[in-house]
Amino acid sequence: KQGYALENKLVNYLKDCGWFATRSAGSHSCADVIGITPYGITYLFQCKSTLKLQADLTSIFNSDRVQELTRMSFHVQKYICIKQKLSSDLVYYKWDHESNKWKPIVF
Repeated sequence: KQGYALENKLVNYLKDCGWFATRSAGSHSCADVIGITPYGITYLFQCKSTLKLQADLTSIFNSDRVQELTRMSFHVQKYICIKQKLSSDLVYYKWDHESNKWKPIVF
């Protein structure tokens, strides 16, 4: 239920920004949300919710779906969106192809 709410929150935010955005319903793939900017740039998001005060980033980065996301084409932008307990803020990480690492992003 938490994941569904997070995905909907992200989809609505992207649509409010003028993007095309959709959930990959019942997602068992690397992308929970797909967003396309008005300029045609594709973004793939893996969404994670945690009841912990601090997300276990090592566990998230090493999960099967996130690993699959890192192997996707260089032509798409790859993000992880994390919702932590007791915080209304979302935390984002972007895959950096040059360093092969997830880097925190501040919006």
